[in-house]
Amino acid sequence: MTMTEATGSAAARGHEATPAALPVTVHTGPVPYTVPQAPATIDATIWPGIATVPSGLKASLAGRVADAIFKAAVR
Repeated sequence: MTMTEATGSAAARGHEATPAALPVTVHTGPVPYTVPQAPATIDATIWPGIATVPSGLKASLAGRVADAIFKAAVR
């Protein structure tokens, strides 16, 4: 999976590793999918919608509705 500037990757911000610094691994079988580690902090300039937790009546109601939909879906 390639991360892009839309996903807030370090490479998109100009911190790209040089090819010489990357390890070379030869896989003989199927490669398992791994989920990248989440960043310790959220960059508010890249992710303004999730940098702060929404609050208020609308957010509270939407959260309860989303919770009920999720619980119904996994049952």
